[in-house]
Amino acid sequence: MEFPVTFQTGKEGIIVVHKRHLLLPILLTILVSLPARASTRSLSYIPCDCGNAECTCFIQLGDAGGFVKGIINLLKDQGFLDSRAKTAQFTEEVEAAVLSFQEANGLPATGTMDDDTLTLLIWGMLPQELDKVMPVTRGDPSTFPDTVYVPTDGGKKRHGTPTCSNMYDPRKVSIRNAEAIGYDACKKCERKREEALH
Repeated sequence: MEFPVTFQTGKEGIIVVHKRHLLLPILLTILVSLPARASTRSLSYIPCDCGNAECTCFIQLGDAGGFVKGIINLLKDQGFLDSRAKTAQFTEEVEAAVLSFQEANGLPATGTMDDDTLTLLIWGMLPQELDKVMPVTRGDPSTFPDTVYVPTDGGKKRHGTPTCSNMYDPRKVSIRNAEAIGYDACKKCERKREEALH
């Protein structure tokens, strides 16, 4: 059985079909195979790529240090964590605050500081929205969406690789988010980045 089908090219650049008739199973196969959120992800999206059953890419329960303290202060400022909480560690209380923040903002409730959660907490918008209002400016790392790594056991610098400075359990963030929390590049990583840009 054939069905008349007309497709228009959408802003997302979805498939253009020039045929007037398709078999229903073919149409359904095409529609089912389209990625659910392909058009909502930004170029700066930082995915989980650890391959673990429970993601270890992002700031999470058990992590500590200055970066976690920066996140805690933001959660306090926005009313998701008791302002009297005295900790620089990602405790169960902090995890509950992150879950509340994610649920209040329609994000997947993971309890970890994935890129969407961290960017929304810092900037008040998701990465794809921030990309539009904060174009990348050469020489201004606070605008860079590139992935860097921050230590979870102390340290005040961001790194271009997870193995730099013998970090223990480094976590992925964007440069602009690291800069917003106050993490400058380590000298070695910055030198390598500059060499790569020239």
